[in-house]
This record gives sequence, structure tokens and C-alpha cells, in this order.
Amino acid sequence: MQHFHIAIALIWQGKKVLVSRRRADADHLPSLWEFPGGKCDNGETPQQCCIREAREELGVNVEITGQRE
Repeated sequence: MQHFHIAIALIWQGKKVLVSRRRADADHLPSLWEFPGGKCDNGETPQQCCIREAREELGVNVEITGQRE
């Protein structure tokens, strides 16, 4: 079994939390809602992954203000 390191971002603006909808033509779980995130690249921290994925998936810049492991 192959394992991956995954990071997700919970992005708040005031009392709102950002979620996005997967593309209808996605290969995995089409049209479902998700938090931004994904697989960590080699040598990438979960924090770096969250920043990169938010920028790539949503075109937004985020700042890490807290974390949980």
C-alpha cells in the first residue's frame, strides 16, 4: 500500500470558511465539496503545501496562523 502526506487548509474570513467544489469531470469524487489542499511534494512541509495548493487551486494567497497535527 502506498502512503502520501496530505495537507488541507481551513481558510476563514470572519465567520465564513472557504470550501470549493470539485470539477464535475474530475477523475476522483466529482462535484463534491472539499477544503483546499493535496499531496505534499518531496521536501515540502504541510504548511508550504497548503500555501501552494491554495494558490494553485483557488488563486488565493494565504497565511498560516495556526496548525494541528
